[in-house]
Amino acid sequence: MVSILSVWLRPTQSKVVETIKAENHVYVRGEDKYRGPCPGLNALANHGFLPRDGQAISIDRLKAVLAYLRMSGTLSNVLVSAVVQVINSKPNRSTFDLQDLSIHGLLEHDASLTRLDFRDGDNVHFQPELFELMLADATHGHVHKSQANEDDSYTIRDIARTRARRTLEHRESNAPAVPLMSKLASFLEAAAVPVCLGGGGINVSLTEMKTLFTEEKLPDWIVNPSAAKEKTRKLTAVGLLGMVWVAFQIWVGGWL
Repeated sequence: MVSILSVWLRPTQSKVVETIKAENHVYVRGEDKYRGPCPGLNALANHGFLPRDGQAISIDRLKAVLAYLRMSGTLSNVLVSAVVQVINSKPNRSTFDLQDLSIHGLLEHDASLTRLDFRDGDNVHFQPELFELMLADATHGHVHKSQANEDDSYTIRDIARTRARRTLEHRESNAPAVPLMSKLASFLEAAAVPVCLGGGGINVSLTEMKTLFTEEKLPDWIVNPSAAKEKTRKLTAVGLLGMVWVAFQIWVGGWL
């Protein structure tokens, strides 16, 4: 049993963060059976920020990785506290596997952007058809054909359309209602796309977004900022209020 209070009181270990910076984070895609429903965490494992086998991930390691990504202590603690629910759902556990995140009703929920609903079968793995619809929600006329150019961008309004569409599809399918906390989490998850891939800007490179979802691979400017060719974007401090503000814009944008 892991105490949520201990998570909030436990400081991020700076030595672990420095170790992470010095490690080799070359991309090697892991097997799907050792991955979970979150493309971001899967990508972190594929680059070795988290254990490459996706197993026995400690709270200290996760907090250090979030610190490397320049998430504030408050935002990090909120995200890690959610993972603690998964850890505590298993007896005598102090770590988690990426696969554990697929337990329905804890962190995993219906109306995901790129995963099927629980009752539809595979609610864990990436669904290309759903991603194509996500691209079709964008304002670019050619996007749905997967012909993205590097100069194209994916905006908050675009992801707001997808979030609203998936919510409506779920409601019209007469599936069990998504709990309120899961609904709130779905907007924060959607906000993570522009917040984490924006690199200090508002819009996301469409090419990099496609790479994240289809290959579960991170941009060079995140993996190795000093050696990356892309210099206009960089890891930028992310706080809880900033994430909530973007999530609110996505909620509002879905009604426009």
